[in-house]
Parts: sequence; structure tokens; C-alpha cells
Amino acid sequence: KMIDKKFLYFLLFLTSIALCAGSFFEVFMEGIGKEQLMDLLTKQIIEQNASSFITSLFKSFLPLLKLYCFLFLCPILPFLAVLCPCICIFKGLSIGFSSTMLIEIFGAKGVIYILTTIMPHNIIELPLICILSSLSMKASLTVANFYLYRGKRSRNKNALQNSVRHYLTIYVFALIFTFISCLIQVCLKQFLL
Repeated sequence: KMIDKKFLYFLLFLTSIALCAGSFFEVFMEGIGKEQLMDLLTKQIIEQNASSFITSLFKSFLPLLKLYCFLFLCPILPFLAVLCPCICIFKGLSIGFSSTMLIEIFGAKGVIYILTTIMPHNIIELPLICILSSLSMKASLTVANFYLYRGKRSRNKNALQNSVRHYLTIYVFALIFTFISCLIQVCLKQFLL
């Protein structure tokens, strides 16, 4: 099995904790920094709503593509796998923080914004990021074992080739689903707001 369930559950748990922590952090944050972040978030929402469909789609998909490229390349340098949980934590913190801030800025309209534009695509993206992170961690271990246990290399070579095939297949499907989630996000922003 390419996806280790223990890694996946651990990353999903970390992401859930990060979502809550991001919300709590926003609630207890005070001062000029919070006001500047509120202004920045408001400007970003206005700019996104004013952008064309293609521009919005590109801006939505490009950061995720960069993230997936990093996760995809983790097995080449297995020590990078330690950053996979950090990615899930950061994603959870940012969604929790920005969602709570939207409610604070816009009130009921912020809740509608979250339900219509943030939540639908993140229902796809968050689990995908956790799945790909756990996949990268597992693949990094497989590659590390291949190089560490030289005596068993012939036996490990077949396992490595199978892993590479599964790895590529899962990443292709993840890119397709991510593109769909970005389409959903952009369509909702263009037509509902």
C-alpha cells in the first residue's frame, strides 16, 4: 500500500488541530497587526472578485501546483519529508485564521463567503494535501530503505518500481481533482459574489 494510514490519520489530526488553533489565534490577536491583516484580506477579496475568470483560476491553481511539486520531489531528497506535517499545519492554520477573520470583518456575510467560496474547494484540497503529504513521507521511507539496505536491493528494486508507478498515478489524479476544486472556487467567486 502506497498510502500509510497512520501517516494519513496523523496528518489529518494535525490539520484539524491547526484549523482550531488558527481560529483561536485570530480571536485573541489584537493591535495594529490585526488591523493590517484585516485590510490586506479585504483588499485581496476585492482584487479576486475583480479579476477575470482565467486570471483567478491561474492564481488559485499555481500555489497548489508549486506545493505539489515540492511534495512530489520529497522522495528524491528524503530528509525533506519532515516538512510534510508542517505543510498540513500551515494550511490548517491559514484556513482557520482567515475564516475567523472573515466572520469578524463581514459578520453574516463572512459566513456566507466561507460557505460558498472557502469551504467547497477546501473539502477537496485539505484531504488531498494530507494524502499527498503522507504519500511523500511513505515514498521517502521506501527510497531511503532502498539506498540503506544495499544487500536487499534486488528485492527492493521491484517494490520501488511499483511504488513509483502508484506514486505517479496518485499525483496525476490529485492534480485533476485539484484543478476541479480550483474551478469550483473560481466559479463560485465569479457567479455568487
